[in-house]
Amino acid sequence: MLFKQLLAIVLVAGFLTGCSDQRIVNQINLVQTMGLDSVEQGRVKCTVLIGSYKKKGETDLKILNTVADTNYDIVPKLNVKSKNRIEYGQLGVMILGNSYAQQGIGTILESLCRDPKVSSSVLIGVADATASELLSKARQSHDSYLLSDMIEQNIRNGNLPKNSLQETLFQYFGEGRDLYLPYFGLDGEDIRIEGLALFRDDKFVSTIGNDKAFLLKLLMQSTKKGNYLVPIPGAGQAEDNYIQFSSTGSAAVYRLNHLKPVPSIRIDVRLSAHARQYPSHIDFSSNEQRSRLEKEIGAYFENELQQLLAFFQKIKVDPAGIGDFVRSKSKNWNAEHFQEIYPKVKLKVNVHFTIVQPVIPQ
Repeated sequence: MLFKQLLAIVLVAGFLTGCSDQRIVNQINLVQTMGLDSVEQGRVKCTVLIGSYKKKGETDLKILNTVADTNYDIVPKLNVKSKNRIEYGQLGVMILGNSYAQQGIGTILESLCRDPKVSSSVLIGVADATASELLSKARQSHDSYLLSDMIEQNIRNGNLPKNSLQETLFQYFGEGRDLYLPYFGLDGEDIRIEGLALFRDDKFVSTIGNDKAFLLKLLMQSTKKGNYLVPIPGAGQAEDNYIQFSSTGSAAVYRLNHLKPVPSIRIDVRLSAHARQYPSHIDFSSNEQRSRLEKEIGAYFENELQQLLAFFQKIKVDPAGIGDFVRSKSKNWNAEHFQEIYPKVKLKVNVHFTIVQPVIPQ
């Protein structure tokens, strides 16, 4: 008898809990994608995508937008346009419009950092034009997490470096490095990731494409994913004179040669890759030909990495964290002084490249 009474209590409690959760979900609007744009007179336009779940397997995306004087006034402005309370517990991605990002994103980053309701897994991206336009295109997919899933997939399997909210905040608040964010564009009716948006302090200043994003990934973290198209040395520019490589592993080691008068740094990169597509005249079973290609393609990557670092120095952005490395080796590191000498820092990249070919079944 006692067992049955306990079982009845558990079942009733579970039923009441289920009813309560259902009631709460029906009384709030869960924002899953948000976009911010700058508009006239320094105001902010906020666009949000809200998933409305009709029944299992069906999602209707609602879009709301409002214009506020500051970031802090966005939620109240949205709430007066919604019959249900706006909540951000399921926010997956925040998209910043081009002009908004150029004016500085420090305020919104600090707001995200202070808000306990915002998950640390939130991703941030920059739109080539306006965030509202990008979200309007994303709405057509009926997938409320389309943009965040695109970022995560390209981090796991593509050329994007890691880019969680925690890492973005570390880049922003940490000394000796600049932040970068995924950069979205439109290809006709399709949304695509164009590469990375680069920031100086908190202001968007330039971009790099997906190929250069892979190079930055090599400089910053070990990676087993990423693709790169390499021209065959001395073979001209014909369509079939390229090799499509897919990374199978990498590592970068920074070494300080000397600190003064200007820091000199050596960067050793080890990269192994599998040739996915290549011309028929390439024979990887030939040790001589493979060894020659490894040296030539290693030199090609060295040149590409040197050019990328020189570009960063020219526009005075430091996404690779050169300043942070120098800071770790110096007792008297000064951020302002390093910013002055950063364009003159001597950086030498050495690449050891290995071609990994799978065994072809007989």
